[in-house]
Amino acid sequence: MIPLEDLRRYSLFAALDDAALELIRPRLQPEAHPAGSAIVEQGAHGDRVYFLVEGRVAIEVDGVELDQLHAGAQFGEMHFFDIQTRSAAVVAREPTRTLSLDNRDLRALQQVSPQAYFMLMMNCGRDISRRLRALNHKYVQLLRQVATSHPSSR
Repeated sequence: MIPLEDLRRYSLFAALDDAALELIRPRLQPEAHPAGSAIVEQGAHGDRVYFLVEGRVAIEVDGVELDQLHAGAQFGEMHFFDIQTRSAAVVAREPTRTLSLDNRDLRALQQVSPQAYFMLMMNCGRDISRRLRALNHKYVQLLRQVATSHPSSR
C-alpha cells in the first residue's frame, strides 16, 4: 500500500488530512502499463482518475501529442464533473505504473466524509482551471504565430 506521504504529492490530495487519505488509500487500484499501451483511449467512456506513480505518458488528441506527464501527475479528473467520453488518449511512453480511483469510490467518500469529498473536488477544480489557463496561453501564442506568418491583405 502506498505511504500517505507519497499520496500527498498528488495535487488532488492536497490539504486532505490523514483520516481522509486513509479512507482513499485502500480504494486505489495499482496498474502496470507497458510502453506504447493506451491507458485511456480517446472517445472511450471512463470512470477512473489515474495517479502516475512511475513512468511517463503522453496526452494525445487525434494522434497529436499535446503534453507529457511524469510521476506525481494525475489525469482523467474531468470525468468527475461530466460524463462525456474521454477527450484525449493517454499513452505510456515507457513502462508505467499508476494508481486509479473509481468514480463510485469517490461517491462513497462523499457519504463517509463530505468535508474530504469537498476538498478533493475543490482540488480537482483548481487543477482543471490551471490546465485551462495553460491551454489558453498556448492558444493565444498559436494565434499570434499564425497572424504574424500570414498577415491579412488589406
